[in-house]
Amino acid sequence: MYTYDIDAAAMFEDRTHQFEKFGIPLDEIERVRAAVTDMWADAPGGWVYEWSKLAKAYADRDDHRMASLIYGCAKFPCHADQARVEAMQNQLEQFELAAKDFPVAFERRIIAVPYRGSTVEVPIHLYSTDGDHATRPVLIASGGVDTWKTDIHPWWVGFTQGAGVTTLAFDHPGTGETAIPLDEHSDEVIRGLADYARTLGDSRGRPLRGVVRRKLRRDVGLVRDRQCRRGSRRPGQPRV
Repeated sequence: MYTYDIDAAAMFEDRTHQFEKFGIPLDEIERVRAAVTDMWADAPGGWVYEWSKLAKAYADRDDHRMASLIYGCAKFPCHADQARVEAMQNQLEQFELAAKDFPVAFERRIIAVPYRGSTVEVPIHLYSTDGDHATRPVLIASGGVDTWKTDIHPWWVGFTQGAGVTTLAFDHPGTGETAIPLDEHSDEVIRGLADYARTLGDSRGRPLRGVVRRKLRRDVGLVRDRQCRRGSRRPGQPRV
């Protein structure tokens, strides 16, 4: 188990608006906030324990989308212990159960990409408006350091619908489900993902241009504007 000195109350100060933006009701966040007293304890009052308790309540009511979002909070900020590993497994299970109701076509794949003379398996999420990848560009999109591809699902849906692209979402090396370390060799995985995307998308290899590019810039700008207005970050601060 890897832990470090961190104040659970400070994490709520830092992340409440982000979690609310993902779609979790503010009153539920505040209830967990009142219950959590320790970032690492896997017991009542512990971060992962209290978030997982709430997520299970939603799962038991078959609200799989909300359960997935909240299990994502439970595993935050990293795989520091077994409880967080299990929380991410629960998140993925609920996410896949929710997928049938997504407003876009969705597919989860595990692909093999070259890595250091061999291959490594990388789970990816594919989003499209109709499952027809061959006729449109592919946008490759990664999660962040502590907010991973499954957590940022609403962004991928927005990009896919707004820009008319196929979105290939992955966790960058050293985070989430991409198990290899983030080091001088990890760019091999990114190159492998780009090569794989070329087998999916517009076979003419055209870059994003014209209306597609303008739509994508617009959607990214809207996401950033909403973040600033909601107070989750100030302009110029990194996102996730």
